Amino acid sequence: MNIRIILISLFSILTFRAIAQPRPEWERFIDGGRNDYFIDVYITETGDFIACGNSQDRHGGGERSSDFWISRISSGGERIWSNSYGEDDVHENARSIIQTDAGGFLAGGYTSGDGMTAILTEPDGDEIWICTYGGGTCRAIIELKSGEYVLAGSISVEDNTQGYLVCINGNGDVLWQENYEGGGTDVFYALRETTGGIVVAGYSLRRPEPNKVFLIKTDFNGELIWSRQINVGNNPYVRDMTSDCGDGFAIVGFDNVRRSGLLLKVDSNGREEWHRHYRIEDDEIDQIQSINRFADGGYALVGTNMRTGFIVKVDAGGNENWRRSYGNGLHYMFSSVTCWDQSTLAAGYDNNGESGYDGLLVKLIPERSAPIILEYNPPQLVFTTLPNVITFDVYAIDHQDDSLRYLWSMDEEELDTDSTVTIEFEDFGVYNLHFSVSDSELSAELQWQIHVTDFFIRSTTPDSLNFSIRRGTNIDFSVDAVAVEDREISYNWMLTDRNRQEQVIGETESVSFMFNMADEHEIKVTVTYGEISEDINWIINVRSSVYSWWPSQLEVNAYVDSTQEFIITPFNENSDSLEFTWLLDDEQLESDSMSVIVTFTETGQNEVTSIVHDGIEADTVRWVINVEEWSFTADDTDCADLPNTPELYPASPNPFNSSLKLSMYLPGKNQVRLSIFDINGREVSRLIDGKVTAGNRTIVWNANDFPAGVYVVRMDAGNVSEMQKVVLVR
Repeated sequence: MNIRIILISLFSILTFRAIAQPRPEWERFIDGGRNDYFIDVYITETGDFIACGNSQDRHGGGERSSDFWISRISSGGERIWSNSYGEDDVHENARSIIQTDAGGFLAGGYTSGDGMTAILTEPDGDEIWICTYGGGTCRAIIELKSGEYVLAGSISVEDNTQGYLVCINGNGDVLWQENYEGGGTDVFYALRETTGGIVVAGYSLRRPEPNKVFLIKTDFNGELIWSRQINVGNNPYVRDMTSDCGDGFAIVGFDNVRRSGLLLKVDSNGREEWHRHYRIEDDEIDQIQSINRFADGGYALVGTNMRTGFIVKVDAGGNENWRRSYGNGLHYMFSSVTCWDQSTLAAGYDNNGESGYDGLLVKLIPERSAPIILEYNPPQLVFTTLPNVITFDVYAIDHQDDSLRYLWSMDEEELDTDSTVTIEFEDFGVYNLHFSVSDSELSAELQWQIHVTDFFIRSTTPDSLNFSIRRGTNIDFSVDAVAVEDREISYNWMLTDRNRQEQVIGETESVSFMFNMADEHEIKVTVTYGEISEDINWIINVRSSVYSWWPSQLEVNAYVDSTQEFIITPFNENSDSLEFTWLLDDEQLESDSMSVIVTFTETGQNEVTSIVHDGIEADTVRWVINVEEWSFTADDTDCADLPNTPELYPASPNPFNSSLKLSMYLPGKNQVRLSIFDINGREVSRLIDGKVTAGNRTIVWNANDFPAGVYVVRMDAGNVSEMQKVVLVR
């Protein structure tokens, strides 16, 4: 039985009477000493805020320059730190920022002359690195569950602008990068990780035709899954996107012709469900720049026009609940987040008198709101346990300082009226525990579902079941399983490699495996308790520019004055971007192809290194060669490692897409036939038919003229016959 993960969102059931226009809880101007602008804001794991933008020279003459500017602000609006980053006399701007799982901050933007830029800092703001990526501008950035980061924006390609994604690791190194064309001038502004890939939102500028909303979904390697172009007005511009309470997405922007804000709702496949337009000021162009979602399923729409910043609260169907405008004159809002207490924090900038432009933060709470559940334990709303005593507790607040009433119930039976309840679960089964907190007018609710059983898997490592790694990465896998009795829990770990060959790799609760071959691998563990078995499957995509190599063993024995051929098979043999560098120890060899022939003239240990580049992908394969003198008085022990009968070595690579290397060893001169048969047993190619001298022999079968499928290699040498299956792919 496969593990099934069920996600249930925290929800609040709100019964609104009349909701007044909300007031700001606080408003802060953050002055960095120059003209300072906030473009994006993010709520940290501790409840304070990190904002980014740029800090610009105030002088009027000459070339202006700006730096990346990042500020950390407390939950009460007090500055914790502010830092500028970048080079002097260069225009630099940060457009998006997140907190990484490691606790630092990653911002994306652009550098004039260099293009898309990312900067990683420590939690205290100290710079770790700054990297640039091939032109363009970064407008949004996310961290994937697998730990990589994806930057979205645009890039110029052959006098046109296309949507652009770059995936990087924690060191800023590029893992992949792709351009995506929507038919016009295409720009990405937002992205979200979703089931099976990444959804990206932007627009396609098509003058003189109307713009279209441009949506794509890619897999985690950047391969396009689907692409959508949606017509929702005369000239729509997309600015932000968030997930809805289901599987779809809510997208915001504005329509320059209608001069109105835009909210577009799409399903998980990027197809339109509905859209709405909003007018804030009749004589202005109202630009919705940001969207964030509330626990009740509604949204805060944050934006600006040439006069004011504004926030509009709408329900899940896009119907307006309330709106508020801020500022008189140059008051801009570009980003927002939902805080833990369900308030909205908006970030932007304003002209604050003589000090010029300052970063702006506004925190807004409704004047009438339901109680807010800030914390609850256990944190999982659906979980499995052995028979046990469990304490449940909830911490809630009320913005109007009303007294709160609590109610716990299970299966319609009232249990307690405190903020905490302790329950003993003795019998196996499924229990539904309901909690409600009320201020007499409005309420918020939670519900736990508790599965009580005698055995379950508590956690797995890695927790992601589908991820990508670089070749040569060692991964630790483990399962935390618990049972009610002392009956033994057994484990069986199975590796299915890229050739779909299975191998048992462990029988304990954990294994460690080095992925040294490119392509897709599967690790499956079967956990057995009595008559119950559960399977957990990890799919691991091992990325590399190298598919296989020859000799297949990376430590090779050779004799003085012997010659050895070394061969690299690229993952994509037909790529136009392949580059090869070969080294013997530290000396570069002349070959710039997939193979090199080396003669070893002295005894000792040598290293042969192949460095392969395929565009942004790169990999290194290194052989160690132990060179010895020929021994003319060899005894039996000297020959102990050599086969005493003809042997056909495993074909390489397998599967293959053009040519296949076949190697064999003959202890003595022999009559040999080496043939290829199709799946129906017909001989389709005969590679050797005659006398062959003793030693190693390598033959290459060129299969360019053969259809994809399964073939059988057969070697007949004397009275020895060996066969092996190979797979030709296209």
